[in-house]
Amino acid sequence: MDEDFSKYKMNSFSDIEKQKELHGKQKVEAYIDKIYAWLLEMNPGQIFDIIRIPEKERHIFILTVCLFISENNYGYILSNDYTQVIRKKNED
Repeated sequence: MDEDFSKYKMNSFSDIEKQKELHGKQKVEAYIDKIYAWLLEMNPGQIFDIIRIPEKERHIFILTVCLFISENNYGYILSNDYTQVIRKKNED
């Protein structure tokens, strides 16, 4: 993949606050809730290609995944170029 979406990574929580200012608090919080629910339903070992997210949504999608991971959801990672969300395999 030649894509690189790392420019969309979250640098601080203020990135989320900026999205709320731009798009409205309720709309952004509803989107975050939707993506959190989707992430929790990913299967261990599942890989999702972010290129499948519409271009106009990629920034908020990646910010939301970063926020999710930062809230102690360490079973998930983003690839180095931020083109994939990966749910780690269970290590049991």
